[in-house]
Amino acid sequence: MKSEYILGQMLDIFRRNHHFTTDEYTQVVLQILAWAKLSVNERLPSDLQLTKNSKLTTSTELFNSFKRVSECPELGENKAAFENIAYLHRDISPGVFVDAINFARDSAQKNLLNSFDFPEDFYLSFLSHGSPIPIEVIKFMSALAGDLKGKRVYCPYDSLCLIARQVSKQDGIPSVETPWVSPIPWLISILTDANIYTIVSSDPLQRPAFLEEGYLQKFDFTIAFPLFGQKFDIEVVERDLFKRFKEPTSSGSILTLRHIIAQTEGKAIVAIPGSILFSRGAEHLLRKDLLHQEMIEAVISMPPALLPFTAIPFSILILDTRDKVSTVRFVDGAAEQFSTRDGRNRSKLVNWELLIETFHKSNDEAIVANIPTVHILENDANLEVSRYLLPPAQKVIRHLLSRNETRKLSELVTFLRPSKPLPKNETEGIPALEVGVSDFPNYGYLTTPKRQVLLSPKVFNSEEKKSFLYPGDIIISVKGSAGKLAIIPDNVPPVGPNAWVVNQSSLIMRPKSSIDPRVLFMYLCSNVGETLLKGIISGATVPLIQLQQLKDVEIIVPKPTEAESIINTFKEQVQIQAQINKLQEKLQHLSKAHWDIPSSIGG
Repeated sequence: MKSEYILGQMLDIFRRNHHFTTDEYTQVVLQILAWAKLSVNERLPSDLQLTKNSKLTTSTELFNSFKRVSECPELGENKAAFENIAYLHRDISPGVFVDAINFARDSAQKNLLNSFDFPEDFYLSFLSHGSPIPIEVIKFMSALAGDLKGKRVYCPYDSLCLIARQVSKQDGIPSVETPWVSPIPWLISILTDANIYTIVSSDPLQRPAFLEEGYLQKFDFTIAFPLFGQKFDIEVVERDLFKRFKEPTSSGSILTLRHIIAQTEGKAIVAIPGSILFSRGAEHLLRKDLLHQEMIEAVISMPPALLPFTAIPFSILILDTRDKVSTVRFVDGAAEQFSTRDGRNRSKLVNWELLIETFHKSNDEAIVANIPTVHILENDANLEVSRYLLPPAQKVIRHLLSRNETRKLSELVTFLRPSKPLPKNETEGIPALEVGVSDFPNYGYLTTPKRQVLLSPKVFNSEEKKSFLYPGDIIISVKGSAGKLAIIPDNVPPVGPNAWVVNQSSLIMRPKSSIDPRVLFMYLCSNVGETLLKGIISGATVPLIQLQQLKDVEIIVPKPTEAESIINTFKEQVQIQAQINKLQEKLQHLSKAHWDIPSSIGG
């Protein structure tokens, strides 16, 4: 609390002065506090120390003092903490500096600047320069590295020195590289006694600074939590002098991983967005290459909504760039015993020490799995943790599938993508009725959809004509409400005006003659089918089912007598649903029997 109080008091002094921007008055506050701390700890020559005899009443005098401190050789690289001070040339009220300097000097002399730390709100104010990572996540990532004593640890994008500070507490030797050109990382290091070996302001991807004789310096470890969602010009790949990038992509997450691999001779512990684990394109190429090189040691999923101001799911990826690993360890760090939820539906990592123990020792198949690299490659190089764990329900289903005749879904149906309707501003086209998830009934056949769209006449005379819905077609939502299903009735209109189509978030599964559509629909809607479909939903911000994963879903093929019984059950569901619909209509009619407003008036 003392650190928060001191920082708050100092910031309040400068907030009253409108000559400074927020970044500027935050910087000058930290510079004055750091100067006071260095002076009391006698890390500066006596003539540069902040004392009662220091006459500082104007911004020019403070500017000159900071300039002299920034040239002090005793400070080493920490001299950079007192650079970038051009803003002090402005004409600012003398009382502002007098109050701030006296308060800082008194705080330092009372040893109140020892064990200094910053509140979370302070880090949030610099969100654009690096996300404030929860301290529990930082401790967990650093603990994954193991013994760091005497090890050189690369901390790219650690603009607020959060990771570097933890590394130094574990007696590691952290080096920070950040694109942020500011003295604030050095000031944080001084005030928190972080003992960071070096900090450089440089873009790791475009202008890597840690070089040895023209080559990228190799570190024993890398621990990194890069910003998610960054994009770079493709020229970053094309003009790279160090041959780091294999995938032609603008994805900052992929490029950063490639850079970290090139800069590490040992282990890298990196936070990555969930999309890296399952997406196609460059992400898929990256996963395949890392698996072929046997570089991936582990993937640990993290609780959702763990980071401030973003719900992007992320995982911790552990790479070994020195020794080959033939199996990948998957760990469900999102399991309920490792996190709590607050009233705002945000998560907090708890029991991170237990998660470390689980990572190293657990054999619980519901939480951990060791999967050979070759099997992962056979599974489309998918690295989602949920794909490889066996919760109790999955164990039961595995046993059930092993005792029955099964076929892959791709052997039983033809998959068709929906036709794209004309844009809303188009008025010329052929009308069709579009099925959306809101039209899907809980039981029985799909009823007439209500949304009308326009289709290009070309659709009716091309291969796309197959995308009109036919009797027995099964629709599955693959985006958003992923896994929801509907089956098309026999009385669906034929191809032509007002025929039925499906929206862009769904796929059409057209059963082949080898299985009755009703049997397949009942299987997919059952507890078994629902569990299998849940197992292939990707854990992105928007839930997705990828076609390749859907094709591989195993379907139990029932014997003819069992199939007949399933069809009879479906028919009974249809009858009951029809009765429910009639009763609901009757209820609606009765609700308007008294005190109803005629539509001609109420409209």
